[in-house]
Amino acid sequence: MVIVAGSALQLSPDRVSELGIEVVNYPMFLNGKPYPVSMEMTRKEKDDLRLLLKDKNNKVTTSGLTKED
Repeated sequence: MVIVAGSALQLSPDRVSELGIEVVNYPMFLNGKPYPVSMEMTRKEKDDLRLLLKDKNNKVTTSGLTKED
């Protein structure tokens, strides 16, 4: 059996590895530019991202995916 999940998966990286889950990291766009997000983000990177997401002046979307993405 193959399990594929998006990067919003709510499991620890250790558990993901243990279960052999393949995580698909697709880009998030912040103000029209790709912003890197992944399961491997550090706590600081996640905290910084939360602050960006809370800022109502930022436009965050995944709708800018191209065919190549």
